[in-house]
Amino acid sequence: MKRCSTKLCVVLVIAIAGFGTMAEGDPAAGMRGTSRIKIDPCSASLAGGKAKLNTTALRRDEAKYVGNYDIKVSPYFFKNEKGTLSFDVSDESLRKLAKGAVVDFGGRAVTSGTGKSRAVKVKVTPAGSGVASGSMTISIATTNGELVFTTAYTFSGG
Repeated sequence: MKRCSTKLCVVLVIAIAGFGTMAEGDPAAGMRGTSRIKIDPCSASLAGGKAKLNTTALRRDEAKYVGNYDIKVSPYFFKNEKGTLSFDVSDESLRKLAKGAVVDFGGRAVTSGTGKSRAVKVKVTPAGSGVASGSMTISIATTNGELVFTTAYTFSGG
């Protein structure tokens, strides 16, 4: 039996270890490329007007995605607001998304200045097997009822 060179053995060990991280039991399986989530600009209808939602790319911070948002309401410009948006997303939820399952999670929208906090509900539907992209419904509670935004999302990052 022929022995392999040291370099070849090292390459084989690295390759085998890499295949091991793709295993079902690996906590990171299906979560690569999920350090940021980009949410496409979107709008929601409301009585006599329209609300437009824009966000920065939300970055993963432990079991949350956090970023900034702004809502422009026309013609009710005095209802415009900016703040911080966060979604609670567990590793288990990301694994379910990676398998193509629809996932619901909650979060908060906290306005700049006043610090008013609003409950947020999110429903994420992957475009297929894998977590990379799909559609998202974001519902933000307001004093006049929920604002419901339907948009697309894309995960990125290492």
